[in-house]
Amino acid sequence: MNIPTVLVLSLLLLFCRAAERTDAIQCFLPAENVAISISEIEREGESKMVVYFHWEDKFNREEKNKLKSWLNKVTAAVAGTLGNYPFPVNYYMYRKNGSREPVPWAHTERGEVQGVNFYVNPGFSEKEFLHDWTAPHEISHLALPFPGRENAWFSEGFATYMQGKILIELGEFSPEEIDKKMETKIGKFQADYRSDLPFPVLAGELKSRHKYPQMYWGGATFFKKLDELLMEKHQTSLLEIMPEYLQCCRLKDRSPEDIVHSIDRISGDTIASYLWHQYLTAPAGETLKP
Repeated sequence: MNIPTVLVLSLLLLFCRAAERTDAIQCFLPAENVAISISEIEREGESKMVVYFHWEDKFNREEKNKLKSWLNKVTAAVAGTLGNYPFPVNYYMYRKNGSREPVPWAHTERGEVQGVNFYVNPGFSEKEFLHDWTAPHEISHLALPFPGRENAWFSEGFATYMQGKILIELGEFSPEEIDKKMETKIGKFQADYRSDLPFPVLAGELKSRHKYPQMYWGGATFFKKLDELLMEKHQTSLLEIMPEYLQCCRLKDRSPEDIVHSIDRISGDTIASYLWHQYLTAPAGETLKP
C-alpha cells in the first residue's frame, strides 16, 4: 500500500462503527467485497495504533472476524508491552490450509510500509492462535528498524526476547513459565557458543548452517542482560524505555549502534553501548555466561 492510499484509508476511519470490544474499534470500507479492513487499537489514556488488514486470499466473514480479533488482541498486548508504534501497521493475510499449526510462516515488511505477512490456517480456534508465539514475535520486530542481514542475531534476539513479554501481557503464559523457557533454551544451545570467535561472527556462522534457533535464543541473551543491567543500576527496564524510544528514535535510527546509543540517551547511562561492545569483541563463550 502506498502512502496516498494509507492517507485515504485513514480518512475512512471517520465512517467506522464501534465494535463490542472496548479496546478496539473495528472499521470496514463500504464495499461488500473489499480486500482491506481497518482497526484502531485503543488503550485507555494512550493514543491509538492504526492497523490495516489486507486480505490477500479469500476468507469468509467468520474467518475474518476470528483473525481480526486475534491480531487486535496481540496488537493491544504489543502496545501494552512496548508502546504504540509511530506508524500504521499493515497485516497481509494469506491462507495456508492443511498446516499443522495456526501460523506456519510469517515475515515482516520494514520499508516504506511497516507490516507483517501472515500465512494462516483459519481452521484453528482463536484460543490456539493466541497461544502461538508467531504474531508476538513478528509484530515486535517492527519496534526496531531493520538492522541489516549481517545483524540478524540482534533483530531476531530482540523479537525472541519480546515475544515472551507479549505472551505474558496476553495472559497466555506466566512470567515464571517464560523465564523457565528462556533458561532452558539458552542452556540447550550453550554448547553451540563455546568458541573464541566474537558473538556476531559465530551467530553468522550458525545462521549459514541453518541453526536458526541457536542464533535467535543466543541473540535474546543480549536483551536479557541489558534488562538485568538496567534494573540493577537504575531500577528500570527495557520495557519502560521502549515507549519513549518508539516516539523519539524508531523512525530515525538505522543500525544497532544507533539503537543502543538511543537507549543510552534515554536511560542516562552507557549500559547498552558497553554491552554492545562486549558482544562485538569478547569470545562468544564468555559472552553467554550468566
